[in-house]
Order: sequence, then C-alpha cells, then structure tokens
Amino acid sequence: EKMKDPQWPSQLGIPSESSLRSAADFIEGSASSGVLPAAAAALSRVENQVREVVCRCCAEPVMRILKDYPEMPEWNLQSDEIAHGPLQCITLVPEHLFSLMPQLEKSQEGSELQWLPAILEASVDVVVDKVMKIRELTAAGASQLAVDLEYLRKVPDALGSTGGADGAAGRLKDLLETVEYLALQQRRKKECMAQGVTYVEETRTTVPARNRTAERPLRLAMGLS
Repeated sequence: EKMKDPQWPSQLGIPSESSLRSAADFIEGSASSGVLPAAAAALSRVENQVREVVCRCCAEPVMRILKDYPEMPEWNLQSDEIAHGPLQCITLVPEHLFSLMPQLEKSQEGSELQWLPAILEASVDVVVDKVMKIRELTAAGASQLAVDLEYLRKVPDALGSTGGADGAAGRLKDLLETVEYLALQQRRKKECMAQGVTYVEETRTTVPARNRTAERPLRLAMGLS
C-alpha cells in the first residue's frame, strides 16, 4: 500500500548503490524465475512498483528544485528582450542528475537493468508537469521557457543516455518545438492586432501526440486559446 502513496517517495532518501543493486537483482531474478502465470503477473506488478518507487525517489529532488517554477516572475515580463541563459533552478536539475551517476554506475555493474533512462523519464515528467502549470507567458516569458528547455534537452546526451526520439531528450525536444511554434504565433497575433488585421494561425504540419496535453495549457498561458 505504501508504494501506491504518491507522498511516500518524498519521505525516503535517494536510493543507495546497494539499494539500487538489490532492486535490480530482484527485478532480474523474478523475470527469469519461471513461475506460474498468476504468480508471474503478481511479480510483474511488484517489479513495476519497485521501478516506480526507485525512479520517484531519484526524481523527488527535481520536484523540490522546481517547486516554484510555475510562479517565476520571468513568465510575465513585459519586454521584447530575448533570454540568454537558463534560470538558476533549471541549472540545478542536471547537477542533481550528475550527482546520481556514481552510484547508478556502480549499482549496474554486471546487471542488464539500466536505471538512468527511467530516472530521466521521471524527471522529464516533473518538468512537463511544472511547465503545464504556468498560467501566463508573455513573449519574454516564452523566450525564457525555450532557453530552459533547450538547456535541459542536452542533459540526457551529456549523461550518456540512448533513449532516442522516444526518450527523455526526444520528449524535451518536442516540447521545445511546441513552445517555439506557439511563441511565433503569439508574436504574429500581436502584430496582426497592432495592424488591425485578422489573425489566422499558421498551419502546423506535425503535432507530436504526446505533447498535445501540454500544448493546451500553454495555449491558454499565451492567449492563443
């Protein structure tokens, strides 16, 4: 029951090397145990819970780091200036992830289980959730958000993750492209209003399905609903 409690990981520390190794051994051992179908299904559920708890514990500091991200004053700045660097809280996210690497690497010696891609995915879930909670994005705010996402997009590659287009880097790339597209439409709408002409949104050729959920609140924040 504790594993189902969303607050439980916040009460735990980041898993130690031995804890990660034990979790990996359990998952790999149960996968090859040759148990009956009913027992195998139960083991599979426990495996998923173990993975989820480990990843949530490792991503919990990211949640704390970005706790106030949706309310940052940069989002509603009335300025035409372009952001030139990520917000300080964003730079702390890769610092945390890099700090996990020594124990992740040691825990994976001799193991087929790789924790990093799952932990990155959990961290991206936190980022996307925080972005979706931003209530207002001016042109300057959208510029800052794009810079932040571009900074985070490079982190998986720097950590050596090979998640591909469907991994953490791919998800951040798609979200960044959505922000850049909407920011362009926001500027066009403002220009049309200033010129007294009707604004018609440009056709977007492709919309990643996984970003449609995030796009709706971003549209509202940018006044494009």
